[in-house]
Amino acid sequence: MFSVLVSSGAGWAITTLFLESHGATWEVNVKLWAAVGAFGISTLVGTMAGLYPSNKAAKLIPVEALRFD
Repeated sequence: MFSVLVSSGAGWAITTLFLESHGATWEVNVKLWAAVGAFGISTLVGTMAGLYPSNKAAKLIPVEALRFD
């Protein structure tokens, strides 16, 4: 989460400096529901992607899991 905030801030700063140096303007309007929805979908996809491997690993005996490492 920290890297997302840092990279977003850096991207915003670089874009602002670039546009100001070229005399251009750029306005972005993001709806709150779109940001919350994107965060929710990302969370859901990440959770679903992690459930299968974690459930499979939880069913293994530790010695058996290390044997295949």
